[in-house]
Amino acid sequence: EALAAKSELNDKVIKIAGTAHNIERLEEDGRSLYRFKVMENEQFIHVTYKGFVPDTFKEASNVVVTGALSSNGEFVATNILAKCASKYEAKVTKAGA
Repeated sequence: EALAAKSELNDKVIKIAGTAHNIERLEEDGRSLYRFKVMENEQFIHVTYKGFVPDTFKEASNVVVTGALSSNGEFVATNILAKCASKYEAKVTKAGA
């Protein structure tokens, strides 16, 4: 939805959700800079984020990213929430165990 309405959403604080892909970590001014894509329904948006990320922020993890779309269409994040699906799945045991 954000991609379809990006001209209306420029510089407004919004949240986007999806899975994180192509995560790159760089150093800029002594701080960690992350560049990655958030993908949902085969559509993606480029995201940049400066700061610390949660331990669960990994390739293909489910994320909710708060921030704003810049005029160049990139999403500048101010907060990242990440959930590792395997960490929260119920453990399956064999019958009779």
